[in-house]
Amino acid sequence: MEQLLGPLEQRVMEALWKVGRGTVRDVLEKLPRSQRPAYTTLMTIMVRLHEKGLLRRTPKGNAFVYEPTLSEEDFIAEKSRKAVRDVLQRFGDLAFAHFLEESGLSPEQVQHLKKLSEDGEAQ
Repeated sequence: MEQLLGPLEQRVMEALWKVGRGTVRDVLEKLPRSQRPAYTTLMTIMVRLHEKGLLRRTPKGNAFVYEPTLSEEDFIAEKSRKAVRDVLQRFGDLAFAHFLEESGLSPEQVQHLKKLSEDGEAQ
């Protein structure tokens, strides 16, 4: 299963989610001084995030302005759905049983989910 984001990728995305858009220099200035990578390292990370489809970029003079393609909430929702699909594909019913066990749902809520599932199968 793929990792969501590396530590530096995460910090870059958080900075851009906060400010909306910016150049490599803008993002560098938003990072805490103690966590600032070299400019070229940050540029490489932002290019990779663009290649992964997480950032969109537009030219501005000799630089690019980057902005997230998804809101933080949409990113988390998309990655969560993918993670659940991956676990269910890999481990099937066992994973589903553990999801239910860990969810803390009451027996009534589990029965309600079962009914919803059965109703969906009938359609």
